[in-house]
Formats: sequence, structure tokens, C-alpha cells
Amino acid sequence: MTGKLCALAAVLGLCAAATAFPQTAEQIVLRTSLFGDARNVSAKITMELKGKTGARERGLEVFIARDRGEARVLIHMVSPAFLSQMKFLTHRSASGEASSWLRTSQGVRKLSRSNGTERVFDSDFTVEDLTETDVDEFEATLLADAEIDSVSCHAVELKPKFRTQYERKVMYVQMRGSGLQGIDFLDERSGLIRQYRLLETRLADGVPFPSLSVMRDLRGGTETLLRVRELDTTTVLPEKTFNKGNL
Repeated sequence: MTGKLCALAAVLGLCAAATAFPQTAEQIVLRTSLFGDARNVSAKITMELKGKTGARERGLEVFIARDRGEARVLIHMVSPAFLSQMKFLTHRSASGEASSWLRTSQGVRKLSRSNGTERVFDSDFTVEDLTETDVDEFEATLLADAEIDSVSCHAVELKPKFRTQYERKVMYVQMRGSGLQGIDFLDERSGLIRQYRLLETRLADGVPFPSLSVMRDLRGGTETLLRVRELDTTTVLPEKTFNKGNL
């Protein structure tokens, strides 16, 4: 190969690398998710709620479908039996528009942006946490890389353009892959309000998937653990799974 061809190949290689890996804060955020980035996810999860008065367990079924920029998430509480009517459903379009609904014993309620900090199933996870991030609703800034629990991560600061209970949050996204390693929620004095951390992963079709994670409320002194017991990332989920009429 001549010198010119070698130089051209090197340039093309650099271009390919640049397009293969996200470069902006927005691109980094868009490639990560609380439940991994598989196109289809069916999971059985144990949710453990820990507080000053003790611990409680809940059984959840989680279904996720992603296609061409769209994302749909259904979380169904299946145990204890007397709470099995509780469901959380969210739809996000390719343009970023999101709609969410919560089913309780009182019926189905559509959620708005003002419900973003509402806790889902009495846990430390909020509606916003369980809805994939709309980067248009935040000012995103790429910070210096960070190491979280010995994992090298990109750090992205997100300042909400809407009124909420925190001033800013910092998302830590694994440099290798797209795993969400952690989130810090900070107040106006940079005090830590809540904190999410990925504790363990498991392989699903050769790709790491979150298997144990925790959300901590540092002010309330509570925390919620999510432990994946069963996982399927190959079964294509039917459209009716995410039909709000079935809530």
C-alpha cells in the first residue's frame, strides 16, 4: 500500500471510530438506560424496600421494547397478591415525546411532568427515573471522566429546564459499552439528595446487563434494591403488552 493510501486508510479509520462512539453529552445519555439497552427485555425482579422501620419485598415483572428510537416500558407488581393491580407504563416516541400512566387500586391515572418526582410503587425510584431521558428537557454538559466503583465512566451533568426537587444530576455511563453505572442527584448547594448505583451485572446473550442496583434517598434514609431473578432479551414482545387499554 502506498503512503497516500495508508494515510487515507488512517483518516477513514479515525472517522469510523468517531462515528462508532458517542462524542457529545446528549449522545452519551441517549445510549444508556436503567434496564440496559437490549431491544427486547422481559425480566422478573425482586424489589426490596429498606427503611428505618425494616424491609419489605415486592415482586415485579418488567417488559421493555425499543424500535427505531421508540421505547415502551411496562412494570407490573405481581406480589404480594393484594398489590398485583399496580402497573406503570410509559411510551416514548422517536421524537422524544413521552406519555406515562400509573395503575393503582383507584384506577388508571395519566402522569404529567409535574409527577416526575412521584415515587413509583412506594419505592425510591421516581417516574422520571423509570422514563428514558428526554435530552431536550435538560442542559447537558460533558464533565471530566470519572471512576465509579473502579469502573471508568463518562460523566454528564444534566440541569433540568423544568422545576423539580433537585438542582442537577450527574449520570455516569460506562466507557466500555453503555451501562449506567450511577446517578448523583444534587441540590443547589451541591449536596447529595439521592444516589443510584449499579452493584452487579450478568451476561445476556454475551452482553452485560444490570442484575443488582440500588437507589438511595440520602435525606429520608431509605433505599430500594432491584435484583433481577430471570431475564430474557430474545423474545419479541407483542404490541398489546404495552397497550394502555390493558392496564
